[in-house]
Amino acid sequence: MTDITENKTAIVNQFSQSHNDQIATYRFLHNKDVQLEDLIQASYNHCSANVKGLHVLSIQDTSEINYQNIAGKLKANDPDIGPVGNNIDAGYFLHPNLVIDTKDMFPIGFSSLILWNRYWGKLDKNQRNYQKQPIEEKESFRWISSATTSKEVLKETSHTTIVGDRESDMYEELVHVPDEKTSLLIRSRINRRLYDSKEKLFETISGSELKAVYKIEIKGNKNRKDRTAEMQLRFKKVKILRPKNTVPRGLPKYVELWAIEAKEQAESVPEGEERVLWRILTTLDIATVEDALKYVQWYAFRWQIEQLFRLLKTKGFNIESSQIANGSSLKKLCVIALHAALQVLQLTLSRTGENKKNAELIFTAEEVNFLHIVSKKLEGNTAKLKSPFIPESIAWASWIIARLGGWKGYVSQSPPGHITMKNGLDVFFQQFQGWKLAMEWQN
Repeated sequence: MTDITENKTAIVNQFSQSHNDQIATYRFLHNKDVQLEDLIQASYNHCSANVKGLHVLSIQDTSEINYQNIAGKLKANDPDIGPVGNNIDAGYFLHPNLVIDTKDMFPIGFSSLILWNRYWGKLDKNQRNYQKQPIEEKESFRWISSATTSKEVLKETSHTTIVGDRESDMYEELVHVPDEKTSLLIRSRINRRLYDSKEKLFETISGSELKAVYKIEIKGNKNRKDRTAEMQLRFKKVKILRPKNTVPRGLPKYVELWAIEAKEQAESVPEGEERVLWRILTTLDIATVEDALKYVQWYAFRWQIEQLFRLLKTKGFNIESSQIANGSSLKKLCVIALHAALQVLQLTLSRTGENKKNAELIFTAEEVNFLHIVSKKLEGNTAKLKSPFIPESIAWASWIIARLGGWKGYVSQSPPGHITMKNGLDVFFQQFQGWKLAMEWQN
């Protein structure tokens, strides 16, 4: 069977090289002995083996996987498929924790993977009296449970910082997740009441002392232009008061942590656009301006998990275009494709050579051995056509894979992107399989 990680697309008839491959792949995904939990556990084992002694970020986020395009093929009673965000389309949700080494901000693996689906006919929030439900019965509990799983998977780290967006701003998470080896870094969603002040959180932090003014480059999109933003930095230790409607009532009256505000100065905001404004809560200690700036920067690295979702869906693997009409198999496919997407992201991030991590973080020892063979064929006689990177580093592997994907290796060329890396991996694994067969025949 052609492994999905050896042909970077999540559509079976495209990544399979023959009809027999397609049949074998379908059998693998439908095989009841191949459990989703086993695939996830293998992911945890790989991550655990590569984080010992590191301070890592564990960045969590949620993405909707929509299969409305094959809704007619899916069984109405499929227990692994349900309504997604609009409560009409069919699919499920993916909530990973992407682990990043804070020394070089390089992604290592996953410390939690939650795939779940809602059920057709489920009562809405008002019908369920959502506000009075215990947090464990709410869908948002995934932010806490994924952090709990991550703490176990990452127990060999020197420290873990759990990073979440505004949806993870829950009092219960502020109470239950942090410990001596685990910190929180989350974007604030709620203008919370404070324990020792009549002012609320947002007014308190906005009215605190200005600590620094700094500049950042803002990348444009359909709603904004490229610009250099001038940012004001403030931070203050605060005591967040327990919400009145929190269930259960046994939680502490307040939680003490640091609040950071990074707000764009009005002068750098183009007419008609909104200013950049981040309010961040963290249990990490802030002793200096440099500490606060570092934590804002750490939060900004959520772009890596957002990029991973784009690779998984529209910008690479087209996971939502799969024609497999079985929810359980689709979830298995998603986990495998997610790892393939991470491999492409890791290689693309390594193309400059700044990362010195060993290639065996991504490839097996046997695959690294074959990379040496491929490298000799790709390198030319001049220095310009030789890899400038340390052999057996990820940067070295990235150079080889990019060359296989069609990149010529010249400095004058644009650096290789995700599609080049994806194509290069396709070629590499096809050649690797051929080489392994040749070795077997010789023996």
